[in-house]
Amino acid sequence: MKLIIAYIQPHKLSDVKQELYREEVYKVSVTNALGCGQQKGYHESYRGVDIEVNLLKKIRLEIAVNEDFVQRTVGAIIRGARTGAYAIAPMYAIAIDVTDTGDTPEASKMAVSIGNGVAIKVKDSGFISNPVVKEQLVRYAREAEIPYQLEILEHGTTDAAIIQVVKQGILSGVLSIPTRYIHSTSELCDWADVDATVQLLLQVCKRGLSPS
Repeated sequence: MKLIIAYIQPHKLSDVKQELYREEVYKVSVTNALGCGQQKGYHESYRGVDIEVNLLKKIRLEIAVNEDFVQRTVGAIIRGARTGAYAIAPMYAIAIDVTDTGDTPEASKMAVSIGNGVAIKVKDSGFISNPVVKEQLVRYAREAEIPYQLEILEHGTTDAAIIQVVKQGILSGVLSIPTRYIHSTSELCDWADVDATVQLLLQVCKRGLSPS
């Protein structure tokens, strides 16, 4: 017998369970946990004081299996915890997420600000945007007169980092909503930026993305 222990994000639990069931792995122990991974926690400002919160909510899985099921179990956890793109195999994908801003005194230096429109990602710590995708998103925004800005994020990533390398590779991009104090109880964004993100996403839905 082998004991497999894994930590996943809470919202991925349902997908992981489905993948485990497909591999005929049904006995799973699930507990709430606190930890930090690639996100490295988050910063929150409370009464003008910057507070670093290093521990985020996680789900701890414990699965005891025979040696014949070890590889199948590990593979199921990875597939479920990462993304559903492997099963869907889309022609292209756009990840929607929030991103940091550099428009407050305590913020990291970056060119993204609240109120300047949707952020079209150039790169982050785990993802480099396909230049063709980025150029098409910029063109759609200009032609539809949607305010936009370009985003380079030093820490953190999105599901697009995994989606773009699924199977033979999937054409991927990211639209981000500029947000202060992300992953905290006091997140702040501009509704106009949210609307700009929705409008650009609608342009992608209408016109699609192509590899050339």
